[in-house]
Amino acid sequence: MQSKGQRMEDIMHRIEQSGHDKIKLAVTDMDGVLRGKMVSLEKLRGIADKGFGFCDVVFGWDINDAVYDN
Repeated sequence: MQSKGQRMEDIMHRIEQSGHDKIKLAVTDMDGVLRGKMVSLEKLRGIADKGFGFCDVVFGWDINDAVYDN
């Protein structure tokens, strides 16, 4: 079984081999809309090591970016 670090290295290697220099990190909101941000591979390596923040309001926005009540 691979460690977390080994899995991340495999993922990074595959992305680098694809020729892409950015990746989109995203989640789906309650309506199924993909919300995320583009990050460079350098930034992705830092995220893999240290983690990152993601605004939790994306889970409470409707499809028109209005916050759901309650």
